[in-house]
Amino acid sequence: MARVSASDQLTRLLSLPACAAEHPGVTVAEAAKHFCATPSVIERDVNTLLVSGLPGRMHGDLVDFDAADF
Repeated sequence: MARVSASDQLTRLLSLPACAAEHPGVTVAEAAKHFCATPSVIERDVNTLLVSGLPGRMHGDLVDFDAADF
């Protein structure tokens, strides 16, 4: 599989919360298909979002995202 560019990965990371909000109950498999990625990539992205935040603060201070949406 070809390596994904950092800008493509960032775009996907920033789009995942909007995708989950616009499509309640979306599954990891459905999100993977939407983003042309594998389910394991989407799971990794969700885990990355869970620990994303502002420096010196708690996770979640920057990205408003609930992994339970998936």
